[in-house]
Amino acid sequence: MNIKSMTSLAIRILAVYVIVQALKNLPMFVSSSQMIVQLRDPFAVHDGLNLPFLIAGFVPFLVLLGVALFLWIKAEAFVTFIGKKTTIFQEELSNEQFSSGLQITAFSVVGLIVLVNTVPQLFNVIPSWLLTRDQYGMNDLAKTQTTIYTIGLIVQMAIGFYLFFGSKGLAGILKKVRDL
Repeated sequence: MNIKSMTSLAIRILAVYVIVQALKNLPMFVSSSQMIVQLRDPFAVHDGLNLPFLIAGFVPFLVLLGVALFLWIKAEAFVTFIGKKTTIFQEELSNEQFSSGLQITAFSVVGLIVLVNTVPQLFNVIPSWLLTRDQYGMNDLAKTQTTIYTIGLIVQMAIGFYLFFGSKGLAGILKKVRDL
């Protein structure tokens, strides 16, 4: 098995992992589905906030499922993208070139993992932001916690993007640090 096929396999394993992560959101998806049944009841009293909560219940599961399918189907395209950053997929590599290319590939896959774990959490924070409105009486501590949590998610996304798109530079930095 060569590095190119190992990278493709790693991305497909990531797709399976994402499906497992989607299953964690299945209870929220099911409860949102039950909410639709209640919303269709003509005798039920509804407030205006049900629809955003309903959407927030569906989105994480559906996004993760979509990402998993996308990763599985487009694994070879990701391998091609990662391969453009390195010569690892060429034959006759020196140990140093092989090591560098393997690090680039690993950083890119880890970046994908970070992004896949962070994006659905952004959708999970939507209800918290909806509740920060003054009409729902959320206290300042809860507003501060929601803000800090959101900032943490944005930082995670930035790290994931950097690992995925900047993996060649990061591998170069590690090489320079090792050479010191």
